[in-house]
Amino acid sequence: MEVYEPKDLDIDFSLSVREKLIMVFLTGLYMYLFLIFFQPFGVNNYDPQERLSVELLLAVAFMIFISTLAFFLETTIIYNKLILKYKGKGFVFWIIISVLVISVSTFLAYNILGGWHDWVLSSFVEFIINMGALFLIPVAGIFIYIYQRSLNSTLKRAYSYPNPDVIGNQLITLQSDNEKDTLLVNLKDILMIESEDNYIGIHFLEKDNVRKILLRKTLKSIEGDSLSEVLIRCHRSYIINLMNLNQVFVNKNKMYVKINHLDSSIPVSRNHQSKIGSLVNR
Repeated sequence: MEVYEPKDLDIDFSLSVREKLIMVFLTGLYMYLFLIFFQPFGVNNYDPQERLSVELLLAVAFMIFISTLAFFLETTIIYNKLILKYKGKGFVFWIIISVLVISVSTFLAYNILGGWHDWVLSSFVEFIINMGALFLIPVAGIFIYIYQRSLNSTLKRAYSYPNPDVIGNQLITLQSDNEKDTLLVNLKDILMIESEDNYIGIHFLEKDNVRKILLRKTLKSIEGDSLSEVLIRCHRSYIINLMNLNQVFVNKNKMYVKINHLDSSIPVSRNHQSKIGSLVNR
């Protein structure tokens, strides 16, 4: 499928580990500052005369630390799985689960500090409502960030990719580090490039038959050559050609891709999953 040709905006909900860390940190910081400065939901025991104290600052910090930690673990474990399987609906499922996780963890921390004086169902339901309302602003910010990032990515591809027929017939020169061996091949005929010790194995089509040639070269040097934006690193040992990408799938929590004309599935390492997953329906 032609995964490289951008058409309509396709929102990429996937997040890298770095983006998740920033998202969780900013959410926790927002919740802490909101509770300290506005003191809603009975944080100040509904006493308008109560001033900020070290005890109050530490108590709120403890509750937010517990809820932020739970939020981080929940997001790390399930976010990408939900997005990969349900896409936009997965984002909504994640919001609902996040509200429950944050509410439960905050409720537990609050009762630990208060000697379980408010351990009743009605208070728990109230926590869910209050924390859900508090979580609306971070969710809106996260969605705006994801939408803007996807829009910028789509516009970038729209300007950077030429006509498919032109790019497919582009001749690519692959030369060994010692410059003794050279392979000249059409870009569309390259299937994948794999690392083999001090060599790379180039799998390509020649008269509808799959061939493999070894060159003394590294995948890192291939990336450094910037041959084409459709040649994508998906693993420390593999570079794939998006023009021949046939399928992306997950098996036992691990992502794999299928390339046209090749029988074996190619693994996708964790740090490349969000990049590859975003290309599924493009």
